[in-house]
Amino acid sequence: MKRTRRVVAGVLIIFSLSFLQGCWSRKEIEDLAVVTMIGLDRITEQGVDKWRYTARIMQPKAGQGGQGGNQQSNGAPQGGKELLLTGTGLTMQEAARNTGLRSPRYIFMSFVSTIVVGERAAREGVSEIAEIRGRYRDFRPRTYIAVTNGEAFDVLQSCPEVSDTLYEEIEGLADHKAERIGVACSMDWNYFVQNLLGPDRDAVAPRITTVQPKEDPANGVRQAAFLQGNAVFRGDKLAGWLNEEETLGYILAVGDLNNAIIPITLVEGDKRVAYLVGRFRSTIEPVVGAGKVSFRLKVKTWGEVDETHNIRVNDDSLQWVEAAAADKIRGVVLKAIDKTKELNADVIGFSQELHRTNLEAWGDYRPAWRDNFRKAEIEVEVECKVTRTGRLGKGEAFKD
Repeated sequence: MKRTRRVVAGVLIIFSLSFLQGCWSRKEIEDLAVVTMIGLDRITEQGVDKWRYTARIMQPKAGQGGQGGNQQSNGAPQGGKELLLTGTGLTMQEAARNTGLRSPRYIFMSFVSTIVVGERAAREGVSEIAEIRGRYRDFRPRTYIAVTNGEAFDVLQSCPEVSDTLYEEIEGLADHKAERIGVACSMDWNYFVQNLLGPDRDAVAPRITTVQPKEDPANGVRQAAFLQGNAVFRGDKLAGWLNEEETLGYILAVGDLNNAIIPITLVEGDKRVAYLVGRFRSTIEPVVGAGKVSFRLKVKTWGEVDETHNIRVNDDSLQWVEAAAADKIRGVVLKAIDKTKELNADVIGFSQELHRTNLEAWGDYRPAWRDNFRKAEIEVEVECKVTRTGRLGKGEAFKD
């Protein structure tokens, strides 16, 4: 009996192994057209409104020694010549298909790093883009979004300045740099769509633009891309832009960073001091009473004094630095709030905080929450601390 069971088990194992054919559906890496960035524009051709789909493609090199190909530490294939393909169509699907028709390789979407949306497409509405993007499981969960004040096609034509590829440069700026130095927010697609569809907050995205590098005047055709400023949405449509100061105010109003490197320049007479914000926290407190809602926004920063001119670093001067930095930061935060009120778009999250902390008040506030936000009184309190002065010759401990 035991022998019969062993024979039956062996036959079943052999039968099961016959269905294991290895990587029967694999595609060799040298046969892939790896899309790293996508640009989406609305254009008019011969009087017809169309979508223009632009793909930045890296053609990876074949590996050696039986390997499918070299890979970077983040999993993306190495090497390869970067190509730019574009196509148009009445729908995004048609435009994407027409783009792919130009490549004999398999279009591989799992390494898309950034989606760039042109200004016209953003102003007409990004809900269709969000819907199409959400249907494709090929995209990795954390894909960055950026909006340009021009055409996405121009951004994808630009050249990297420091990195080997454009997608690495933009991804590095979005992931590690822009928000830390206070020039643009960092926004991945999932969080953008969450705010886009949410009942109590508007969406924001970094602005990406192109510039002619001054360091390379001989090459008059090369353009570089960089992140600076924010795009503000009301509903699914682009409402306007935050400039450099307003963007800094937005970042300080919503952020919670421990590794910031934001310089705040303080000037009074012949005094010039650089207060370098190293970390900051912000909180929003809704105040409900007398039939209205107001908000109290508190910002606290910790930083160091790295550069001084005509100032002796002592207790009195440090008090002046802390007070002057608080006034300067309060000013840029108020500018951000005023601009978002002007655009009637609550991207900072005042209404969302009321929704989170006071459901009863939110029930009254919700029917016209954008208008109520625009009319609400908002008080801004800022506290700045100098944690290190940079004086030489004397050891100092951080003070909090």
